[in-house]
Amino acid sequence: MKVASRLAKDFATQHNSSGKLSQNVKDILSKMTEKTRIGKTKSQQSIASKNFSHIRLKSLEKHNTPTKPEPEKHSSVSLEQDNNFKSEIMSTLAATLKKREIQISKSIDKLFESSIAINTEILSVYLEKEVNIINKIAYEYKNRMDEHTDERLNWLRKLQLGLDKYQMTASTLLENLEKNHSQNLRTRKDFMEDMERIHSIHQSEITKLYEEIDKSTEHFHKETQRKSSFTTSQLKSLFEL
Repeated sequence: MKVASRLAKDFATQHNSSGKLSQNVKDILSKMTEKTRIGKTKSQQSIASKNFSHIRLKSLEKHNTPTKPEPEKHSSVSLEQDNNFKSEIMSTLAATLKKREIQISKSIDKLFESSIAINTEILSVYLEKEVNIINKIAYEYKNRMDEHTDERLNWLRKLQLGLDKYQMTASTLLENLEKNHSQNLRTRKDFMEDMERIHSIHQSEITKLYEEIDKSTEHFHKETQRKSSFTTSQLKSLFEL
């Protein structure tokens, strides 16, 4: 059962990885879009700055070219012309910069759109391949699970039968052990009773034996004394003769 639950968990994880992969693709696209927009803005600012510097240098070169001094009566006219010229230059510069900005913006937009389309297509193909691989793995996993289900069920039945037999054998053995234990206790009790009885008989026999030995010793001592007195009297009688 633990193996089945683990395999089911792996299967669910594989399906979740497909959703995570789609979310990762969306995150990558959003990050690429943000970076491209930032790069586009920086490129536009850099190009506009360069164009403005270039036009400004040209205008300064024109105004810095040595000219012959004009009479003082034309100074006011020259100042007005100079202001008009500067206004015209600024207008031309603004129009040029605006036009250039529009062109750069269109070009960058086209590059951005084409890049996004290419990256989207590549990621879609990659995602499709990954989804196909995941589906194939899931299909093979399901087939293998179906193939081994009956075998696992048979093994579980055999294990259940073996467990039942083991429990029956264990219960029988426990009963026999309990019977043997009770029988051993009875046998031990009987043996101890017999040993006590034999010990008491042995003690009584030893006591009797000691008593008989004491009696025999006393009798032997008396006989020895009697014989000794008889021998002494005989010797006296012989000496008297």
